[in-house]
Amino acid sequence: MLTVIATGFVGPTITLALGFTLGVIAAFSLVFLLVSSWMTEVSVEPSKVRTFKHENRPALLRFRAQGSRWAKLDSVALQTPFGLAGEVKQLAESSAELTLNPEYSGRFEGFRVRTNATDVLGLFLHQEEADLDLVVESLPRALLSEVRPVAVFPLIVGEFPAGRRGGGQEIYSIEEYRPSLDTRDILWKRVARATDGKIPVRVRESNIRKSFSIGVAVGWDSDDQRAKRMDLVSEAVAQIGVQLVLVHTDVEIRLLFEDNLFVARASTLPELADATVGVWTRAGEGNLMTLVRDSDMLIVGPKELAGDHGHLLSGTKPSVLVSEEPIPSKALRGAFVFTGKEDLSPVAAQVLQR
Repeated sequence: MLTVIATGFVGPTITLALGFTLGVIAAFSLVFLLVSSWMTEVSVEPSKVRTFKHENRPALLRFRAQGSRWAKLDSVALQTPFGLAGEVKQLAESSAELTLNPEYSGRFEGFRVRTNATDVLGLFLHQEEADLDLVVESLPRALLSEVRPVAVFPLIVGEFPAGRRGGGQEIYSIEEYRPSLDTRDILWKRVARATDGKIPVRVRESNIRKSFSIGVAVGWDSDDQRAKRMDLVSEAVAQIGVQLVLVHTDVEIRLLFEDNLFVARASTLPELADATVGVWTRAGEGNLMTLVRDSDMLIVGPKELAGDHGHLLSGTKPSVLVSEEPIPSKALRGAFVFTGKEDLSPVAAQVLQR
């Protein structure tokens, strides 16, 4: 149609010349676009993002390009691992603003960025992809919950004073005798010197364990199953870990997956937050027998509990079974099931009483 109109106004010769000229310009524009790699380097600031599950966190993509005289950035897309949403909020000439929102807690890697560049005439499109050096650490919501310290059973035997009445060897306080106290703790020498008729008695302090290890044997068969079970493990570890840390018991988390052992330790709440995401970082080799032997409690998955070594993972130690779906009671083998909604305070209390 444009050719017909142009022919009517300027004649066929000029029309052909104009068409040829535009074709040549378009060809040159395409050649310059193809020989000019638009995206020579892509970076993200910050390269490590930490947030809580279900919370938005911004990041900034920066592009360093060559051949920008012949190409311009048209669009940017972020490919994210399962369980984490990413959106390009704003696009500038050499940067793009991202919004990251994790659906699950855990550690996320494997991001890719895809850019579309156009030539100066806007006729052609050139696409490039690159891996993005970005790690997102998503903290479990259990770390934000208001938690009441679990009651420490008075007769617990451990190596660390709990700062409350109990059955340890250290003295917690000196009080006046009453029938509920042990007569063996009466301070008879003070009674002999007393002139007011009071009977002083030694109140012992409870002792708890200085450290406690949680062994995790949870596998997965797909990326979506990995994200879901990573979330369940992180939430379970956070719930139990908070209770332990509040009574000054150090926590060691040992996660075994495909003979790879991941280890993280915590003695404070900030360190526990680090541990819930740091435990997913490769640390070294391990095996199931060592994990069971060296752990004080176990967190397992349905596949592990039902497998050939299921008898090792249940019965002898406190255990939690993480599962996306409810599990029949006959398959639990004494484990406490956790689908993300249950309160694990009873498990923490059981742990502290061992």
